[in-house]
Parts: sequence; C-alpha cells; structure tokens
Amino acid sequence: MALNRYNRRHILLALDYYDEEINRGVAEYARRAGWILNDIIGHDRRIPRKWSGDGIIALLNDPAGPLARFISRTKTPVVDMVYEAPEIKVARVLADNRAIGHAGAEHLLSCGFEHLAFFQLGDANVERERMDGFRCTVKTAGKHFYHLDFSGLTSNAPQTLDPTPWLAGKLAKLPHPLGIMAQYDRNAQYVIHAAELASLMVPNDIAVVGVDNDIISCELGLLPLTSVDRRRHDHGFEAAALLDRLISGEKPPKGPILVAPGPVVVRQSTNIFAVDDPHLVRALRFIAEHFREPLSVEDVVVASGTTRRQLYELFEQKLGRAIKSEVLRCRLNEARRLLTTTHSKLFTIATKSGFRDAYHLSRVFKAETGLSPGELRRSR
Repeated sequence: MALNRYNRRHILLALDYYDEEINRGVAEYARRAGWILNDIIGHDRRIPRKWSGDGIIALLNDPAGPLARFISRTKTPVVDMVYEAPEIKVARVLADNRAIGHAGAEHLLSCGFEHLAFFQLGDANVERERMDGFRCTVKTAGKHFYHLDFSGLTSNAPQTLDPTPWLAGKLAKLPHPLGIMAQYDRNAQYVIHAAELASLMVPNDIAVVGVDNDIISCELGLLPLTSVDRRRHDHGFEAAALLDRLISGEKPPKGPILVAPGPVVVRQSTNIFAVDDPHLVRALRFIAEHFREPLSVEDVVVASGTTRRQLYELFEQKLGRAIKSEVLRCRLNEARRLLTTTHSKLFTIATKSGFRDAYHLSRVFKAETGLSPGELRRSR
C-alpha cells in the first residue's frame, strides 16, 4: 500500500548548528523510510509552535538554550547526536571521540613523531574526549605529549578571541618536528596560520591533523589538510535509524551508540616522515610508494642504502615496529579506506592494497582489526 500523508511519520530535525553531512545522512534515511522531515530549525532557528509529530532528531549543543528546553518538555521519542546536555535523558548516537583522537595520534606516530600535541580551543565534551584519546595513545607509545589548551584563557575565548598569536608563541617553544592534532578541521587551520606566524614550516617543522574531512577546510586553506573522516553522514543516518526503532516500540539502548571514525585522509599537512635517519626515511618512502606491489624485506633494505641489521634496529628504535609490520600497516590502511569509501569487490580491494587475494585479505584483516572486511563495510 502506498504511503499517504496520514500514515507517514512526521519527524523534526532539531539541530543547534547546521552540518550538511549529518543532514544528508538523516535525509537519506528519511527518504528510505518515507518520513515527512521538518528541518525549519536548521534554517531560521525557529522552533515550530505547537509542533506535533512522531519523533525528534536533535543536536543539543547548548544545554541552556531554547532548543534544550523544548526537548526536555517533549513526550516524543528523541535521539540526540552530542553529549553536551547530559541532564536531558534521551537516547543518543555519538561520534566515538576517543577513537577519533586515537586515529589522529596513530597517524602521527606512524610518521615517526616523538613529540605530539593536541590543540584544544573549547571545553566541550567532544573536545575533552578527543584530547583524551589522543593523549592516551601518545603516552602508551612512550612519546612526549603536550596539551595546548586555549579553552581556559577566558570563559568565552573560543567565540571572541583569535588564538593564532597565542598558539604561535607556544609552537615556537615546543620541540620540532612536532605532530599536532586539533579537534576540528577549522581549528587545525589556526595551527597552520600560527605556524606561519612563528616562521615554522608545515609539515617539516609542524605536521597538522584535523577532524571532519571537510572539503572547504581541508582543500582551500594555506595548504591541503590531513583529516580524520568521522563519518558525519553515517552519524546522521544511524541517529535516524535508532529513532525509527524507538518509534516502533523498541526500548532505548542502555548507553549511547558510538559511530567509529573512518580512515585518516592524508594530505600535504602531514606528508613527512619525522625521523632523523636518512636510511629510515628512504625505507619509509619506498614502502609508502610500493606497498601495493609484491614487496620483500630485502627490497626495502636495498632501497634504504644500509644493512639489514641496521635497518631492523632503526625500525625498532625509532618506530617501535618491524619492517614487515610497516608494510602490513600501509596495506591494511589502504584496504580500510577502500572498504569504507568504495563499492569495489573484495578481490579488487585485495589486489589494490597489496594482498595476494581476497582470502588472504580477510584472514589478515580479521586477525589485526577484530572485524572481517564485510563486517567493517556493513558497519559503515
């Protein structure tokens, strides 16, 4: 039976700030489910008077704002997409912020950085959690962590002060080369501008990672920005899917559903190996350029220009992993990227990422990540 306006679900999209990719994810689910979607709040900040519907998808960034007060009074099923209003007891689908911080740190560690920093502009839960995931990963690796916390300078600093001069002064005093992560792409641009102000080169002196993989911020700044793709489209889609289940009578989950980040999209801002040995640099560049091909340890040794024993020692001392582990890391990262960004068949992904065949990829992927390639793809 065709849906009509009387049996279709009416859903309110109530976001404290507009995010195009989240909107796209919600809209895709709404199309599939046949919803009537009201997104007036995202356009003119006006809460519809006497609104009556079946459910609300919220993004409550201001716990004291009018939208939070509206949500706290409603009897309609609600799914919130951030954790800035914990006193409002609703179901939540959240970005896995600690995993996002971990991903940024892992990328910088894979480049060989000994000194790593996190730039925190504000004091929201999302920023603290990403910083914590980043810090724990750096500390676990035995490297040096620095917290560049601008949030405590004034109560309204993120909105009214330009952090660039302050940040330039901090960057000039820290050891170089330095790998640094910011909680959003737009905040990572502050780091790049601060490095320029301090006469530091990106990525040679300061390598920078952002979060969101926003094309405007990543492609149109001073230089292309490396970024953790946090799957904003999937975040919106999963929030809508949970709301649909709640409306159908399913009990809310006991805790928030976490959306894992996607791959780190590497651009010029981290296009460097931050190690001080030229043999190791040559080996890493050779692996990065040839991991898709059949590659032996001897091939890497020859490219490095040193002996097998010395190269083994350099990998262990500087990176904490073996040559084969670095080759495997590059292949798994490429496989993960292809699994989450393309619809290619598994055999094609295996050959494009350096594995012998689909079986070999599946076996290694499961052993290293805990998920099969199919499970990872379905989770996306």
